[in-house]
Amino acid sequence: MACHSDRLACKGVDPLTAQRGHFCDLIVGQAAPIITVADALQRLRTVQAVRRSIASDQTVAVQALT
Repeated sequence: MACHSDRLACKGVDPLTAQRGHFCDLIVGQAAPIITVADALQRLRTVQAVRRSIASDQTVAVQALT
């Protein structure tokens, strides 16, 4: 039995360029947000907890949104 592999051609996309383009589309009303404000805030809290953990070499709890 022969095994065939198909490949899709796709261009590499720079994530920051894509994010900037999406942000510009949001500003002019040509796109909808990908995440909610609550999602963004929770991600920010997670990053802050990671930074505190690294700085203190301790476990740091992430504050949940309520």
